[in-house]
Amino acid sequence: MLDPVSQVQAHVDNVLGAPDAKLAIGERVQALFQTHPPEEVARLTGEISDLAENYVRGTVWILGQCDQAAAAAGLTHSVGPVLLQCANYFLNPADYLPDQYGLLGLLDDAYLCCRFMAELNALYRAENGVDLLDLSLDQACSPTVRNLIGPPIDAQLDMAVQQGIQQVLQLVQLSQMQPIRYQSPAHWNEWVDGENAVNVEAEISSITTGW
Repeated sequence: MLDPVSQVQAHVDNVLGAPDAKLAIGERVQALFQTHPPEEVARLTGEISDLAENYVRGTVWILGQCDQAAAAAGLTHSVGPVLLQCANYFLNPADYLPDQYGLLGLLDDAYLCCRFMAELNALYRAENGVDLLDLSLDQACSPTVRNLIGPPIDAQLDMAVQQGIQQVLQLVQLSQMQPIRYQSPAHWNEWVDGENAVNVEAEISSITTGW
């Protein structure tokens, strides 16, 4: 049986490998930019779909790197509950945005995972003066992704993050955790904070609507 992180990697590959994987996110972009010219909507659909896929795959890549680094350092006992919580977000098919929506259905999982790790990292930094995870997870919590998800789901995800942190801290204390060092995904900063991401954010932030 695959470990949870490997299950996530296989699940994401399976969802994104479907022929209609980007259909729902395309419809979401069209709804957001319905007053824009068709050629501009087509351009934005491509740019936003690429950003979203990179964000999802980058998040899964980080989970895999954390898993390997924790195992190599003998820290699986303390980091395992964190990774399991993140894996459970991805492996629940009927969550806030069901996986039947393809890429869009994975986007809430990736955002939730990144927010969870960012919040946990902030708590660890406040208590120990150093980062738990070797990544700027504040950047990883992409405003573009949050706006693409939109209300009221974005607020529900924030609540789920706090609940997840409490569940993990019941299993392992911050004092038991140790910093994990790993290599960030290639182009990660460009994906989440680069010129294209900033341009997309500028265009999407003023017109985002809920569900």
